[in-house]
Amino acid sequence: MKYLGMRYFLVLFFLLFFCLGHSQKRESIIHFRNGEQKKCLATMRKGKIIVFHENGKKEKLDHRTVSKIEYGSVWGTGIFYYKIQKGYSGVMLIELIKAGAVNLYGVYIHQTSFDGVSSGGNMLYYLGKENEGTLTNFERPQQYGQTWFETYAKEFFADCGPVLQKIERKEFRRLDLPEIAEYYNSTCGN
Repeated sequence: MKYLGMRYFLVLFFLLFFCLGHSQKRESIIHFRNGEQKKCLATMRKGKIIVFHENGKKEKLDHRTVSKIEYGSVWGTGIFYYKIQKGYSGVMLIELIKAGAVNLYGVYIHQTSFDGVSSGGNMLYYLGKENEGTLTNFERPQQYGQTWFETYAKEFFADCGPVLQKIERKEFRRLDLPEIAEYYNSTCGN
C-alpha cells in the first residue's frame, strides 16, 4: 500500500514539475528595431528575451535588436519595452501599464522574508513622457521623504500647472503615481 501511495506522489510531482516548467514559455510577439515582428514561444529572464524555436534551440535577444515584446499570460497580454532609467546607464525590460502623454510603467518586486518564504510584493512605478526613451523613478526609499519627490515632480511635470498645484497642496504624494499619470493625461496630455 505504501508503494502505491509513493507511486501516485511521484506521478503527481512530475506532472506538476512539467506543467510549471512548460508554463514559463508564453505565446509572444517580438517587435524588432528594424520593424519586423515575430510570433513565437518566449520567456523573459534578467532583462533578456529567450526565444524557443520549433527545432528545440534557444535564442537570446536583448535591447540591441528588440524594441518591445507582447508577452501573453493567463491575465492577458502585457507589453514590455526596453527603457533606460534616468540617472542610470543600464537598460531594463519593463511593462507598460497605462499609455498616454505620460506613460506609466511598472515592475513587480517580489519580497521574501528572512527564512526565504515569499511574503508578497509590491509594484515599483516609473513614469516616462511619450516618445522618450528614459524613465523616471519617483519611488525612492522612505528616508528620502516627500521633499525628494516634490523636487523631481516639479521638474517632470513643469508643463502642467494643475498637477504641480496638487503636489504642492499634498493632494498627490509619492505613492500616488498611477493617479498622477491618469490626472496628467486627462488634464494636460493634449
